[in-house]
Amino acid sequence: MLKFKNKKSFRQIYLIMILVVSCLLILSIYSDSQDKEADNSTTQNNNAPTTTNENGQPKYSLSKASSPWVIVNKKRPLPQNYVPELVNPNVPRTGSPTSENMMLSPVASSKLEELFKQASKDGINIRFASGYRSASTQAGLYNSYVTNNGQTNADKFSARPGHSEHQTGLAADIVSQTNYCYLEQCWAETKESQWLADNAHKFGFAVRYLQDKQNITGYDYEPWHLRYFGVQLATELYKSKLTAEEYFNLPPAPNYN
Repeated sequence: MLKFKNKKSFRQIYLIMILVVSCLLILSIYSDSQDKEADNSTTQNNNAPTTTNENGQPKYSLSKASSPWVIVNKKRPLPQNYVPELVNPNVPRTGSPTSENMMLSPVASSKLEELFKQASKDGINIRFASGYRSASTQAGLYNSYVTNNGQTNADKFSARPGHSEHQTGLAADIVSQTNYCYLEQCWAETKESQWLADNAHKFGFAVRYLQDKQNITGYDYEPWHLRYFGVQLATELYKSKLTAEEYFNLPPAPNYN
């Protein structure tokens, strides 16, 4: 047992001990707070939206036909006779549920149903006008447009077989229930079109053929044509106001090779 010469010495040592313990406690609390901040920072960085992997490459293939990010245009065709997995979305539509063009890939179908539910809640009345098209169906449409409008004009608004996003099962044409400005550019002035432009990305869809981007995408402005990319990429495209070609630094595709 320690002995002290006087009470004053005891009080001094006691105060020193209290001071040391207090300092250690403060250091411990500060260290814990720094660790938590670091953990939070790491979590935020891990959860931050990014469309690239650790190598700086796109998270999903831009070339594989079954990829949600596949880029299809006049210079990037799909494999001959490619057919995706298809289902019927349970939404108001313009055609028979059994029709080929009333089908979409499962993931696009599910998100389209969510989009339609929210649109209805917001007082927006729309219909699903066209989804998947086989290469043969696209060939028939394209050839009829060439016959009626000439090939130069047809190429401005219709894809040649093998070059259509509709063949991926990830593209959906949307129209008003009234059919006002049905698949025409004047539809951009409707509240339905404006709602889609502002909200489609929340469900993973992007307006694919933007206004004044014909020299990039190869097609006239189509406010009704939605392309499913997933919420992450669709939101990035919406915020940046870029086409998919511009976003991924791909060559413009105004013409066929």
